[in-house]
Amino acid sequence: MLRVTIPSKSLLNVLEQLQLLNLQPATRRKILRRIGREVVKTNKASMRAQHDPQGRKWVGRKSGKKKRMMRKLAAKFTAIPDTDKVIMTWKNNLASNAAFQHQHGIEQHFTAKLAVKIHGKPDYKAPATRAQAKKLIALGYRIKGKSKKGRRPSLKWIISHLNQGKAGLIIRLLADKPTKQEWDIRLPVRQLVAIDDRQVNLIIKQELKRNRQR
Repeated sequence: MLRVTIPSKSLLNVLEQLQLLNLQPATRRKILRRIGREVVKTNKASMRAQHDPQGRKWVGRKSGKKKRMMRKLAAKFTAIPDTDKVIMTWKNNLASNAAFQHQHGIEQHFTAKLAVKIHGKPDYKAPATRAQAKKLIALGYRIKGKSKKGRRPSLKWIISHLNQGKAGLIIRLLADKPTKQEWDIRLPVRQLVAIDDRQVNLIIKQELKRNRQR
């Protein structure tokens, strides 16, 4: 599980820390709520831009697909303020665990049931995917042709003539391997969250100044 805690004192000097401690709990919580809101906004923007908080582009998918990564993780990132800290985390344990694995680049264990929970149940009647078409060709899949051996179909033909269910069945038959019910994937490091101490410090100073002027 990935959780990042920001203490309210941050980089404040002693005088500013005393000022902060003298505030009412509700006021401190308000300051931390603003800090959480700004940190969430900054990190969500990085996730949606597909790079880490320092601006470095994330490592792409091993498959080479250009589809945007971790869109749901960005949407579920949130802040929970208290009187002396704000916790940056995700709205459920599944998202929090996935974020932890990407943040640190560790091995991720999948089961067929978990894959369905994350990605949804496949539409077996939908056209075969490009990945399935490539796999079929790699396995030597052939269709009727002029010769007895038949001919190798194109990616376009497979996608337009086979649905996902049928393509998956043919792949399993050609590969002659049992369907995997669980597997491990080693993830590269894709940093999702970082706290900019200067940003936090600036927000606290602004709020302390605003409170003194009241």
